[in-house]
Amino acid sequence: MMEKENTFIGKDDLIHCSVCKEPKQAWLPENDLLGVRLRYRQCACERDANAIEKAEQEEKERRVQIAKNRQNCFDEATMKNKTFANTEEMTPAICKAKKYVDNWDEMKQQSKGLLFWGPLGTGKTYVAACIANALLERNVTVKMTNFNTI
Repeated sequence: MMEKENTFIGKDDLIHCSVCKEPKQAWLPENDLLGVRLRYRQCACERDANAIEKAEQEEKERRVQIAKNRQNCFDEATMKNKTFANTEEMTPAICKAKKYVDNWDEMKQQSKGLLFWGPLGTGKTYVAACIANALLERNVTVKMTNFNTI
């Protein structure tokens, strides 16, 4: 919308933005069907503001979708905080898991997965939760479960 205090009439007799100096009006061709020759147009300031607003809205929608996916992914709320960033020690298993996530598109295309095994308390579930959370951040739908649930 044109604000009079942020505009001026240029030498071309069109309204211009006082900030970016672009015209806020444009002439239509002579053969316009509606008979209206002058129309409103966005200046650079408005286009930039709209682009920022659109990006913020898309990011908000992405975050909401990730939150929904995270809610559906985990049966235990504590798993939502298990991330590579929160890992105290970069074990070989964590490094392989991180590399797996970094190459997710290729792994998915080749139908490759990871299998972790070992005694109780060695961090298998922790690594799986780190993978799940990293993929969720990339907007990949994930469902984490365990053999007891199955």
